[in-house]
Amino acid sequence: MKADENLLSLNEYALKYDVSVSTLRRRIKKDAIEYVFDDGKYWIKDIDLEQQDVAVSSNKVIAPPQKDDEPKLKVESKNSNEPSAFVAASKILEELKATYSQNLQTKDEHINTLKEEIADLKTLIKVLEQENDRLKRLSTEDRLFESMKDQDFKF
Repeated sequence: MKADENLLSLNEYALKYDVSVSTLRRRIKKDAIEYVFDDGKYWIKDIDLEQQDVAVSSNKVIAPPQKDDEPKLKVESKNSNEPSAFVAASKILEELKATYSQNLQTKDEHINTLKEEIADLKTLIKVLEQENDRLKRLSTEDRLFESMKDQDFKF
């Protein structure tokens, strides 16, 4: 399909026209750019953003927010593979959610470990500062004693 319709992926288009992928995604979300959604990937016609029509593509996917805050895919296509594409997209979404949850859990564990290390380091700092203060007092006392001793010998 890409070669037939002269389409670019989001990354290719962003590089060619010096625009961010986020901008392209926002424009797709607002239907402000002509695009095609095929095999889980967005494709954009190889023309400058200013020349883009607001025409709607026949393979467009719209993900409106739902009441339960979970995006649901609504496929508007005349393709006979609709159900299997939806099932595949749902499975991928569930895998992504599971991976995301696992990554969050790993990050939380790492954060807790780092917090414990910070607490240990703060304790170590307090101990070292106390030891430093003690050594300063001893050093001051030693110098005072030495100066008194020198004065005693001079008389």
